[in-house]
Amino acid sequence: ATSEEELARLLFRGSGARATGATLMNASSSRSHAIFTITLEQHSTAAASADAATDARPEFMMAKFHLVDLAGSERNKKTAAVGGRMKEGININC
Repeated sequence: ATSEEELARLLFRGSGARATGATLMNASSSRSHAIFTITLEQHSTAAASADAATDARPEFMMAKFHLVDLAGSERNKKTAAVGGRMKEGININC
């Protein structure tokens, strides 16, 4: 992505593709883990020294962010999950 708008669009698109399911605790409980990684890169040109302002060298900085959302693993007693939903909850974090 090259803009904040594109980054947000990709995040929302990924969120929309996640599996969710209703429980007593949450109407749209996430049933899958998600990791969204953002890598920021900054490229610039800086003078190599004060004496040689025309002799420029490229500078590069990078930062990486990992946004992690783990699937819900609420206790079955609190969610009142039964059948397939109960098995799903048991297997989420195994």
